[in-house]
Amino acid sequence: MMETIRCVKASALDDNFFAPRAARGTEDAVKEVIRMVRERGDDAVREYSARFDGVALENFCVDGGALAEAEARFKSERADVYDALCFSRDMAFAFAQKQRECFYDFETELLPGLVTGQKIIPVQRAGVYIPAGKFPLLSSAVMTICPALAAGVPEIVVCTPPKKISKKAARGKFRRALTPAYSARSPSVLPSKRLLSSRACLP
Repeated sequence: MMETIRCVKASALDDNFFAPRAARGTEDAVKEVIRMVRERGDDAVREYSARFDGVALENFCVDGGALAEAEARFKSERADVYDALCFSRDMAFAFAQKQRECFYDFETELLPGLVTGQKIIPVQRAGVYIPAGKFPLLSSAVMTICPALAAGVPEIVVCTPPKKISKKAARGKFRRALTPAYSARSPSVLPSKRLLSSRACLP
């Protein structure tokens, strides 16, 4: 069952909801994480994933076969959402292409011997982060990957946090659908990456 977000009016919130909050110790904790990842690489990332996300991952990249399988399952189980995602992708990509047409290469001689201009060159690699916690934001995939594709970026790497599947869900009616690649990551985010033709990795 898809979870919904409950909307709450600002007038119904306590005054302290808007009060500033000091994130004590956050900076030191982040620095420590960065230091450990620099020193120990993927081993540190795996440990932090198990510690913070509750998921033990062997591989950080999702292969094409797992993406294709997730897409087929998603299309079968949630055809309405699948079609909506495809439509959203097509519209965003068409708009991004139109934006790209507004940028063009040119040269002009401002003064004799003084030639200036611009050349539009896409970056070689784009990193995209797709939130996938309690409420996966599929629109993030559409609105970040499509512009990169339209710009002609050769390699797009998508990172999304793993999603822990509860024991109750594993024992329930979705048990047959829980392959390793499907259960360790957000089920709805994986096919969105497949539809957008990008490489899916986990941080």
